[in-house]
Amino acid sequence: MSKLITASLKHLKDKRVNNALLNAVALSGAVLWSWFFHDDSISIPILLGIIAAALSESDGGFLQRLKSQTLTLLCFTFASLSVELLFHMKWAFIVCLLISTFGLTMLGALGDRYANIAFGSLMIAIYTMLGASDSESLWSQPTAMTGGAIWYFIVSMIWHLFSPLRSVKHSLAEVFVNLSKYLSIKSSLFFPSADTNVEHLIVLESKRNTEIVRSLNDCKRGFLSRSKRGYNTLFSIYFIAQDIHERISSSHYKYHELAKEFVHHDVMFRFKYLVDAQAKACLDIAESIKCGKQYVHGQRFRNALLELKVSLDDLQNNHTKSRTAALKHLHFLFRNLASIEKQLSNIHSPTKQIERPLLADDQAFGLKEATKKVTTHITKGSALFRHAVRLSVALTAGFSIIQISDMQQGYWILLTTLFVCQPNYGATRKKLVSRITGTFVGILTGVPLLILFPSPESQLAIVVASGIAFFAFRQTQYGIATCFITILVLFCFHQSGQGFDIILPRVTDTLVGSFLAVLVVTFILPDWQSKNLNTLIADAINANQMYLVQIIKQYRTGRVDSLSYRVTRRKAHEMDAALSIAMSNMALEPAKHRSDEANYQFLVLNHLLLSYISTLGAHRKKIEHKSTTLEIDEISECIFQQLSQLQTLFRSKKDSIEIRTKSIVLNELWPNNSEREDDNVRIIYYQLSLINQTLVEFYDLFVKKSDSDRQPI
Repeated sequence: MSKLITASLKHLKDKRVNNALLNAVALSGAVLWSWFFHDDSISIPILLGIIAAALSESDGGFLQRLKSQTLTLLCFTFASLSVELLFHMKWAFIVCLLISTFGLTMLGALGDRYANIAFGSLMIAIYTMLGASDSESLWSQPTAMTGGAIWYFIVSMIWHLFSPLRSVKHSLAEVFVNLSKYLSIKSSLFFPSADTNVEHLIVLESKRNTEIVRSLNDCKRGFLSRSKRGYNTLFSIYFIAQDIHERISSSHYKYHELAKEFVHHDVMFRFKYLVDAQAKACLDIAESIKCGKQYVHGQRFRNALLELKVSLDDLQNNHTKSRTAALKHLHFLFRNLASIEKQLSNIHSPTKQIERPLLADDQAFGLKEATKKVTTHITKGSALFRHAVRLSVALTAGFSIIQISDMQQGYWILLTTLFVCQPNYGATRKKLVSRITGTFVGILTGVPLLILFPSPESQLAIVVASGIAFFAFRQTQYGIATCFITILVLFCFHQSGQGFDIILPRVTDTLVGSFLAVLVVTFILPDWQSKNLNTLIADAINANQMYLVQIIKQYRTGRVDSLSYRVTRRKAHEMDAALSIAMSNMALEPAKHRSDEANYQFLVLNHLLLSYISTLGAHRKKIEHKSTTLEIDEISECIFQQLSQLQTLFRSKKDSIEIRTKSIVLNELWPNNSEREDDNVRIIYYQLSLINQTLVEFYDLFVKKSDSDRQPI
């Protein structure tokens, strides 16, 4: 019995289960109102108001939530009233729809919170259109929908008061889950085999790095939207996670070469075992954070580290001279993993407290700065501007189709377009497939359920269950979520006697709305990834350069995790993530717009470049000898010039032999330095050498690709 209770409490701590319970309470309240008062006329708009409020809600502390919810309610009321007032003035309505869609979408420039509010406001406007022709009065729908939103926000605020840090804990736990997945991929590099597909693993690393960056940013927003009180421990764990991220994303050597070198020794297996164990530790930490328990680092992790140390010592005592260099790098790697082990073991008792000012708030601004943020995006080069233009044109075209064809339930065209139309073709295509598939499955499932459960009470229960399932799956399995929201719509409209009448319109409108979404992303300011790839690669190289500049400074002044250092590190990882996302989206684009395999090589090289720089960041330590510092400064300056030239190369698409020339000069320095410096300095020279080699590979690949592009077809 105690195990059952423990398991139940564990599931209650899960984010999806918790959100499902919140939505269950909100939806059940609305359904019970309708059932108790036998008032079906307002049950649908109340439910729609709840759905819109839930989709537009953002995380935050009590005051932050109160401000956001107040603004959301004002926007909802204004959007719904505007539709009711202008609905029968078609030309005025079309103009207002075009302008308001563009304006609301552009609010995304202010951050995710405002983007969510804008999206919810557009949803409310379209929901109001669905019932505008049958509306009893000007105020009936706006009142009901805003009332549903108010009810949801009341339930959400009460829910938040019981555990104000729940969402932050979930976000922080997600960081460690993603760190665990990254470590699991990293461990594959230590498998002693000559057949390891290294490039494939690096691409997977880059994708997992994207998830870590996303979860770290989500967690940061959660901290910034709350007062500092009550989360010092969580705050410290967050910064430990950042440090672990830097260490696990580092590369001390070309690990597949180490695996080949020590293929007949157990040392690589022990490295792999330790990394796998640390991946498991990250999962355990995630669970402890969600459940609010103290994490205890097991003895088996320490044993794995000690056994690895014994294996390394044995190798050191019996190695051949040809293995000396490789063995040095095994020791560097061991030192890094030992540091990670120390961080994991002290996760709930950090050695120092991190102060709040070390977080950069990207969403803190006044009216003047907000206006500037929006206006700077009013340019053809802005992805947000292009998306705003496309969406406003698509919704206006959809409304025009409804008016011309005199469709009775045609406003689902607009709703489908709103959900399916994404900032790029790849994301739109994925949404389109999920939306159409989910709608068809929802219809095929919902119709038999309507027949099997004819009583109003059972149908209302299915409405609640479908709504809960929609919110549970909407972020992870959009197709399944669409299936459940389709069932909810069927049962809601069946309450007013229209259940079977909306089946055909729902299917038709979904197809038309999806077609409109694809049409606008294909032909209106198209955002093909291959055309922007060179600029994106140049931006990623620039971010890596800024990160390296910060690191080299600290070899002169000593290790300091300053705000500027953390910001540049985050930017480098964000650009690596952006490049990975662009490659994934490009794979979904039409064949004629996809680029060749060389671009995936650029992704691999950029991730390698970032990992070599991260190694320097992981081992930051002040160099005491001035002569050594001057030499490192000289080499670094030469590498900075190479990085700058590479950026120019990708932006201008003009060949340059400067990079190869400087690389040859630099290569003359490595042997002398590697022989005469101590271990702490030797790793700096070696990592700079790896960076230098990677830049040459960048250049050679660029030249090869340029020559290929110039060849006649």
